[in-house]
Amino acid sequence: MNLPNLKWICESAILAPTNKMINDLNFVIQEKLHDRESKTYLSFDETVEPDQAVNCPIEFLNSLSSPGIPPYRLDLKIGSPIMLLRNLDPPKLCNGTRLSVKSLRDNLIEATILAGAHRGENVFIPRIPLIPQGLFFDFKRT
Repeated sequence: MNLPNLKWICESAILAPTNKMINDLNFVIQEKLHDRESKTYLSFDETVEPDQAVNCPIEFLNSLSSPGIPPYRLDLKIGSPIMLLRNLDPPKLCNGTRLSVKSLRDNLIEATILAGAHRGENVFIPRIPLIPQGLFFDFKRT
């Protein structure tokens, strides 16, 4: 893996059939950045409908791994390549924008855009509420 080469990261893509395989690969990438500052982010999970909270305890929501949302526990390090999962500020910050982590704060990630017209700009990525589709109930992961 050629992590220091940002051009290589921008031009590469890895496809995997399951979220577990992606999470395993992300772990390997984080391990290669062993000498960098790290931070663990835990999501805030809740049901959208308050009456569903009785049927879906927080521990159950934390265990869910649905396409299009990050895992309950997200470990990042300075220099990690990341990709946005939602449009935040089009056309600068769109779904699929590749970035490199510059600093890790409690509720915010500072990152540098790796490609496109805004390449090299530093941006802030806040906690984003996401509601996955395709489940028999709605829950929100922030």
